[in-house]
Amino acid sequence: MKIKSSNIKKFILNLIERIRDHDLMTLASSLSYYFLSAAIPMLLVLLNLVTKYMKGNEDVVIEFIKLLPDSIRGVILLIVKSILDSGSASTISTITLIFALWSASKGVSKIILAINVAYGLEDDHSMIKNKIFGFLYTFILIFILIFMFLLKIYSNGILRIIEDVLKIVNSSSSLDEFTWLINLISGIIPPIILILGLTFLYKAAPYNNSIKINFKDAFVGSISTSLMIFITSFGYSFFLNNMSNMSVIYGALAGIIALLVWMLLFSLTIILGAEIIAAYMKTKNNYRKLR
Repeated sequence: MKIKSSNIKKFILNLIERIRDHDLMTLASSLSYYFLSAAIPMLLVLLNLVTKYMKGNEDVVIEFIKLLPDSIRGVILLIVKSILDSGSASTISTITLIFALWSASKGVSKIILAINVAYGLEDDHSMIKNKIFGFLYTFILIFILIFMFLLKIYSNGILRIIEDVLKIVNSSSSLDEFTWLINLISGIIPPIILILGLTFLYKAAPYNNSIKINFKDAFVGSISTSLMIFITSFGYSFFLNNMSNMSVIYGALAGIIALLVWMLLFSLTIILGAEIIAAYMKTKNNYRKLR
């Protein structure tokens, strides 16, 4: 995804124009609402799978949540612990599970819609087709999260297997030589999965079949989005932990307000990534279909 120096100015102006014309803040605000409405059902589905098929490893979910800023972490941990303590995650019916997936897929469908708005495309799919896409992306997202949970759960088991193999072959190698590698892989895989997931989303999202997003463009756009997500999350976390006085202003609601702002920023980066892809494609190819 190279941009010639002579086209950099054109690309930047094109991007600024798209951001202004598509009213990104309004779009991100709407998307953050659907993110929130989809998050609880998806969390319920994940906890149901963890309690049924990974019994005794519920703490892994809590460990992932602890990576969030303090203010946001408290709200989500409260929800997760209340679900786990009540036992509702393991006792929900199939109908409830399907309804939770349906609700979560609505949020995912809105992500696809927001990306298409960023591309400047109109929705020419049927409602059934949109819902199928929503379910498909929801299952992919759940699979990605489950994979990361499994990686966290079984990383120590992998080390024990390596240790047993070293004993059998009487190797002089130390287990410490492999521990850093397992830890490195565990740290690298989540960002890689995020980038590949966003690449798939940006490439497959267009409603209009006449618009083809190249894998290369979608991949570099997803890298830009991933970097923005990490930088924004780190910056917002630093702000909340060191400079924010939300608890003074909002009191007990500070955690909820912090969560809403974080979801707004997250939504904004997802849409901005699509705008970057569209602006680049229009600059490079003079792609008029990308309005």
